[in-house]
Amino acid sequence: AGLPVFRLLGAFRDRLPAYASTGGLPSPEAFAREALEYQAAGWPAYKIHPPGIASKDVDVAVAVRRAVGDNLKLMFDPVSAYSYYDALRVGLELQDLDYEWFEDPMDDANIDGYRKLCSALKIPVMATEYAPGGFEALHQWLSSEATDILRADVTVKGGITPVMKIAHLAEGFRMNCELHHGGNALANVANLHVAGAIANCDYYEVIINDESRNFGLLDPPGIDADGNVRVPEKPGLGVEIDFGLLDHHTIQMLK
Repeated sequence: AGLPVFRLLGAFRDRLPAYASTGGLPSPEAFAREALEYQAAGWPAYKIHPPGIASKDVDVAVAVRRAVGDNLKLMFDPVSAYSYYDALRVGLELQDLDYEWFEDPMDDANIDGYRKLCSALKIPVMATEYAPGGFEALHQWLSSEATDILRADVTVKGGITPVMKIAHLAEGFRMNCELHHGGNALANVANLHVAGAIANCDYYEVIINDESRNFGLLDPPGIDADGNVRVPEKPGLGVEIDFGLLDHHTIQMLK
C-alpha cells in the first residue's frame, strides 16, 4: 500500500512527547543533575530507575523534584524491587511529590499486592510489563483493579498485533497503555508506530544511556526542540537498516 504502519493501523497522530528514561546513577545528586540537563534541553519528562532500596529511592525522588521544580513530568520505576510495604512507603512519597506514575514497584506475579497498592495510593500505578500469560491474562488485572495503566511493547508481548489488542483492551476500560522500550532499535520504531496509531498512550520511552538504541539504523527517529518524536512516514516501519554496519559486526552466518 506504500503506507507507514501507523497509518495502516489508524494514525491517531504523527508525533508524541518523549521521556528520558535514565539508568542507574551513583547518587541522588547525580539523578538531579541529569534531570536538569534534559529539562534544559526541552524534554517534557524524565523517568528514574533508582537503586531499588526504598530508603535510598525516596532520597532520589525528593532530590530530583526539588531540582526541576514543577515544570517537568517525572516517573519512577524501581524495576520490581519492593515488597508491598516498601512499595506503599515509596508510593506515598511519590504522590506527595506529584510524580506522573509509579511503575513496576513489585513483581508482576503479585497481582494481589498490586490490587492493595492501587487502592491505597492516589498516584497511578503501572504494572503488567512482564505479567504472566500475556494478552489473554490481562483482563484479570483490569477487573480486579490491580493496575491503573497497562504496559506493553512489541518485543515482550509478541509483536504489533498483540500490543494493539492490549491498547484497545485498556481503552475499553478508559485506561492508558504506555509502551515500554523495545530493547533494540527496530523494535523501538515498531513501538513508535503503535503509539502513533492509538489514543491512549501519552509518551514514547527513550533509554538515554543505551548506545544500542539506534544501532543498525541509518535514519533513527530523533527528538525535536519541543521534546516530541515524529513517527516515520516512509512505507512500513519507515526506517533504513544499515546492512553495512551489520555485516561488519557479523561473526558467523548459519545455514
